[in-house]
Amino acid sequence: MAYELGFSLSLGGSKAGLTMASQLTDTAGADSGSELTAGFVEIGNGNYYWNYASFADGFRGGVYFYEDGSTGTILAFAAINPEEAEYTDQKTSAAVTLGNDSITAAIVATGAIDADAIATDAIGAAEIATDAIGSAELAASAVTEIVTGVLTSAMTEAYAADAAAPTLAQILFQIWSMLAEKSVAATTVTTKKIDGTTTSMTFTLNDASTPTEITRAS
Repeated sequence: MAYELGFSLSLGGSKAGLTMASQLTDTAGADSGSELTAGFVEIGNGNYYWNYASFADGFRGGVYFYEDGSTGTILAFAAINPEEAEYTDQKTSAAVTLGNDSITAAIVATGAIDADAIATDAIGAAEIATDAIGSAELAASAVTEIVTGVLTSAMTEAYAADAAAPTLAQILFQIWSMLAEKSVAATTVTTKKIDGTTTSMTFTLNDASTPTEITRAS
């Protein structure tokens, strides 16, 4: 998307009535593109105005001015820096002031904000005000959705190692395994996973006939 700039040239009364031309240059001073002759207006007494509306995005360099046909005699020069000219039609007040609902899902591209775009620990307890998320901020169905998600979503089967603190899912699977699927051989109790055949845990009884204690072995 091109941007537009205007330049004022004060060449003095001796330069009145000239047919002006200009040439863009890159940052090394080399000509960029072809000679430009359109857009000049003589204001009077050697003062000119030049307007150009086709500066390419990010163009950086300059422009020199001369009488048409006399490229070797430069009458004026101006630097062009894109950060000083691009998007100047957007008011600063409008750029920094956002109204309610000015940023919506329709405006943000899919995937624009993801885990890669958020720095580690960018959102933590220190960044969230006390009571920032309360009942007023949750939809009426939010609690129902949370409860439904917790109670009806299938858990990944897992078992904690002997003497290790279990997660909620692990302890539930261990309780189910002990109650539902197991075999007893002498003083060894072997519990099974959900498939009914794979061993989940083993326990040792203190007596094969009349046990009074059971200890997890693996």
